[in-house]
Amino acid sequence: IYVRSTLAALKAGHIKAISHITGGGFVENIPRILPKGVSAQVDANSWVLPPVFDWLRVAGNIKPPEMAKTFNCGIGLVVIVKPDGVSQTRKIFEQNGETVHTLGHVEKRDENHPATIVTGEAGSWGYDSPWQATSSH
Repeated sequence: IYVRSTLAALKAGHIKAISHITGGGFVENIPRILPKGVSAQVDANSWVLPPVFDWLRVAGNIKPPEMAKTFNCGIGLVVIVKPDGVSQTRKIFEQNGETVHTLGHVEKRDENHPATIVTGEAGSWGYDSPWQATSSH
């Protein structure tokens, strides 16, 4: 479903990795595209949890870390972009009808640290205390 925008962005040459966020949420899907030695730091405050996911969270009494491990939470595609190509890549996706959020960044990690860390501050995703979901892939 992101074919037109993704192909256009790939032609610009700034994309380093792409992950379609399906079952397994962020913490299971993003590590599949990361080389060893790096971690994706995702800030859940970067976007508003869509109403259907908020309803699911409340109705199912699902804590935010479990939501991030199970669902895409409104983010269908994660694109890791070279720092100097962020604005051009954003523009390409937006021109092709996509809603774009800057979710976080990639950084070096020690072997014993998680490959993906999704964090949220108090109040994010309707939760009243800081939270974190991780994956060690």
